[in-house]
Amino acid sequence: MNIFETERLIIRPFQKTDLNNLHKLLSSPEAMKYYPSLLNRKETKEWIKRNWKRQNNTGHSLWAIIRKSDKAFIGQCGLVKQNVEGKEMIEVGYMIRNDCWRQGYALEAVRGVLSYAFNKLKINEVIALIDPLNEPSKQLAIRSGFSEKKQVHMWNKNTTLFVKSNK
Repeated sequence: MNIFETERLIIRPFQKTDLNNLHKLLSSPEAMKYYPSLLNRKETKEWIKRNWKRQNNTGHSLWAIIRKSDKAFIGQCGLVKQNVEGKEMIEVGYMIRNDCWRQGYALEAVRGVLSYAFNKLKINEVIALIDPLNEPSKQLAIRSGFSEKKQVHMWNKNTTLFVKSNK
């Protein structure tokens, strides 16, 4: 079951068969540059299970990004609850294989996730939490209609909070 499709992408829940491709992504020093640590295979399995649980409990999670043209797994995107300064917020998260960077896939996926969040799930506001040094991700957020709000302390470091409202 697909969550939604865009012109070039299929967005669907993770499957057991995604383990190897997801592990390559979550253990890639380039893709994970702004994350606290790389994930090993066991942690990647737990990542998939956590997202299955999120999907069942909330109706959203991180999902696999599949390129339509060749059915290749190229990354992940989706919606995750975050506690930001004591307030529960919904974050859009995204990560693309570095050999697929600069081809518009992340922007296409994020725009699809936002449309799904606002139109299907009726979420009023979505945030993006981005490392202040991650310029490509900040630019993607801005191109997706997010506004930079402030610095917040998340994951033991300062993080830039971006917000997009359904208005």
